[in-house]
Amino acid sequence: MPLPATIHSTVSPDAIRRASRLFSGDSRDCLHEMFQNARRAGATCIAVDLTEQDGRYLLHIRDDGCGIDDPAALLMLGHSGWGDDIARSEDPAGMGMFSLAGRAVEIQSFSPSAGTAWKVQIPADAWDSGAPLAIAPAMIGWGTLISIELPPDWKQGLSAVVADAARHYPLPVTLNETLLPREDFLKDAIFVEKRLRLPYRCL
Repeated sequence: MPLPATIHSTVSPDAIRRASRLFSGDSRDCLHEMFQNARRAGATCIAVDLTEQDGRYLLHIRDDGCGIDDPAALLMLGHSGWGDDIARSEDPAGMGMFSLAGRAVEIQSFSPSAGTAWKVQIPADAWDSGAPLAIAPAMIGWGTLISIELPPDWKQGLSAVVADAARHYPLPVTLNETLLPREDFLKDAIFVEKRLRLPYRCL
């Protein structure tokens, strides 16, 4: 499948019936959504890094999952793009990426079917404008890297928010190359019923 030259935001009809599941868009919600997407993509770990570049503070979230096959699916609100097994077991709302709406974001990912990596820059005002966003080649060799320009309200206590998001997450998460502590959220449960994890399909 060849990569598109541009992508733009659209709204799927499914978004209407799922409107009550929209999030606040704060740093906690965004981290949970990005972590969730990485797990569904078959990632085995996530690396979170905070950097400063030319006076801009950036939050980078990198996973080693299967990558995003179709860049256009990123901005189709209400269309999850996951395979039937994930849709049945988790009922993803197709709104995770829109937890970043209103933020300046760069996304780099590897497309397995295209056999190449791509990137797109999404300005803060482009999420609901419908303006075309150019897809460019990227150097990433696997997985997905999401870089978010930090708004002022995200800086305060962000390290604690990342640690909190990682605490019950089923995969290891590092923050600036330091492994964050994890614990099983079912550790005090009286009874646990295990289910077979279903196969995933790339977005």
